[in-house]
Amino acid sequence: MAPQKLKVAAAGLGRMDKRYALNFLNRAPRAELVAAFTPDPSKMQLAKQNLEPYGVTLYDDYDKMISHPRLMVVVIGTATSVHAEEAIKAMEKNLHVLCKKRLSTDIKVCKDTVAAAKKRPRLKVMCGFSRRFDESYGRLCIIRGQTGDKHDPSEFFVEYAAWSDSIFVDMAVHDIDLTFWFFVDDIVPKSLLAHGTTVIHLDLKKCND
Repeated sequence: MAPQKLKVAAAGLGRMDKRYALNFLNRAPRAELVAAFTPDPSKMQLAKQNLEPYGVTLYDDYDKMISHPRLMVVVIGTATSVHAEEAIKAMEKNLHVLCKKRLSTDIKVCKDTVAAAKKRPRLKVMCGFSRRFDESYGRLCIIRGQTGDKHDPSEFFVEYAAWSDSIFVDMAVHDIDLTFWFFVDDIVPKSLLAHGTTVIHLDLKKCND
């Protein structure tokens, strides 16, 4: 008997998140994308073209989406500011959660989300730090993190920075996560130093990014 496919819902259909939805639709043989959510009319139109013809039910209300019949897993790729709230709501519906990094820059919000997950040990709840699965990392000798994404002439990052906490924080969180991942619980930070500069997307300075 073939294993049961996971019934997956994708929350958020932005630039990166659309890719996640399409991957679950086309490249995850043990998953079935059954629902998707976006509050953005333009992204909803794209979803009608790329997802709806394949039986994916579309929602413009997150709460309604997580009530989709027989749903098992929610993949959260919405705005960072609502990651924790939406993850907790999904857990309260007894749904497994894969949440795009990061949960929050507020320690209390992160702790509350972890506490909500611990109350439901049956559920798989994970923050999507994809670089933990990079096989190129070997034995640890020294850590120096440097993040430089590909040049994006669309100015997407400028628009994103206006309503996210910060592009700098959003990307540097990968280096922070890997540092704790490598050292497990033995790390005791004595000093932290970070540098960043705005050299291409100059309008990021308007957001102090």
